[in-house]
Amino acid sequence: MGELIYNTNIHQDWISLIFLFNLILFVMLNYINHERFVDILRIFSSSLYIGKHANDHNYNYLERFNFVSFLFMANTMGLFLLSINNYIFNPIINGIEFYCYLAVLFSIITIRFFINQFILRSLKLIKILNIFLFKSFTKNTQTSFFLLILLFINHYTKDTYFLLLSVSLIIILGLWLFNQLKIILSIIKLQPGYLFYLIFYLCNIKIAPWMWLYILFLETRL
Repeated sequence: MGELIYNTNIHQDWISLIFLFNLILFVMLNYINHERFVDILRIFSSSLYIGKHANDHNYNYLERFNFVSFLFMANTMGLFLLSINNYIFNPIINGIEFYCYLAVLFSIITIRFFINQFILRSLKLIKILNIFLFKSFTKNTQTSFFLLILLFINHYTKDTYFLLLSVSLIIILGLWLFNQLKIILSIIKLQPGYLFYLIFYLCNIKIAPWMWLYILFLETRL
């Protein structure tokens, strides 16, 4: 049982605040819309969730449930990038430095969202692609739930479970990538003429912001 001993790090107690904040967001989702919260946790019934909750009201990403989901995802992504950084580069032991990273991450995701909405509205594609964007948002939210569990276990236990956690992480990220590709292929199948816009979207909206994040932060730590 020794491998279950709490893995303390007096220099990173501030990370506990991030986990606590995500726990609060998780509870808030249940409070805001209990039915939708229960449905989104049923990962093997995603098609039923989409059919039930895909509507004009839920396409508004400033709506409370969607907005809290966004905060949850961004926070979890910040913790995920922190874990990768601590394994590959010099560990971040200063809470202020991590909060700066988190602020930049929030900014990148927010800017990307508004650029994405602007482009789709300008091309008059927003109504057609709303359902696909909602599917992607749902998959991202579901992935964040399980990713946070792995990050929590990784942070508060010793390295005994490193291999198991790594395999679980690869499976979760693999399923996420598979689902995203399914959504992209379904768009192409429905509207082959959107292939050019889809390539533009992937290169400039999906990939480019993460390349900037890498250049600004991770590459400077090499």
